Amino acid sequence: MSSMNFVKIDDYKNSDGTTNYKTYNAAKIENGENCYKCNAFIVWSKGYRDLCYDCKSLENDKNEVEHDHFVRCPHCRVAFDPIGDEGYEFYHDGEHEIYCHECDKQFTFITHVSFSFESPALEGEKSD
Repeated sequence: MSSMNFVKIDDYKNSDGTTNYKTYNAAKIENGENCYKCNAFIVWSKGYRDLCYDCKSLENDKNEVEHDHFVRCPHCRVAFDPIGDEGYEFYHDGEHEIYCHECDKQFTFITHVSFSFESPALEGEKSD
């Protein structure tokens, strides 16, 4: 079994000390560390331009699928970001109607919204 060599962020530092994230992220995709479709971290990558589990499901699973970034048209199977330039109403919980930009057919998808909250540390107490 071969071990994967991960892309090092220090290799993408500019002369002023900032990081060139565009080329760094592109290198992580090319190396198979991040999904080439949605840029999510891939836990069990086989290397070179791989897909994450959720994106593989969009392409291969005939059943309902969930994804954090894309919806899949049930007619032509193309996956796309429903938000685009004017789709902010899709951020609300519930069912939404949309037209596929590829086949121009309408379909319904569901948005699930969840929140988490983080509170500050207690005043005057130190953490261990």
